[in-house]
Amino acid sequence: MTDLKGDGDTWQGHSIYLRFSGDKSVVLDTSNYQKVPCNKLQSGFWKLDEGYKEAMPWWTPESVNKAKCFESHTTQNRWTNQGHSSVLTDINSDIIYFYEIAP
Repeated sequence: MTDLKGDGDTWQGHSIYLRFSGDKSVVLDTSNYQKVPCNKLQSGFWKLDEGYKEAMPWWTPESVNKAKCFESHTTQNRWTNQGHSSVLTDINSDIIYFYEIAP
């Protein structure tokens, strides 16, 4: 993996945004994920809060033309037994977008 960028916050849960590049040798373990249509990814993946928009000009999944998308609902932490992860892989550039929220 190269060019890792990330941002997020935590308060009795967490929100995490990561973007990184991986060549064809990078294998993502999506065994706990379901393949989904990209337009069905959770809204937090697409609609950033204002504070994030300013801090993360590199978060541009809407610019991807050809992608594979996955979601998981198995995230847990000490404060919640629920959570949600979304992954979008740009097939042409091998850029991977990852978003996770555990409220």
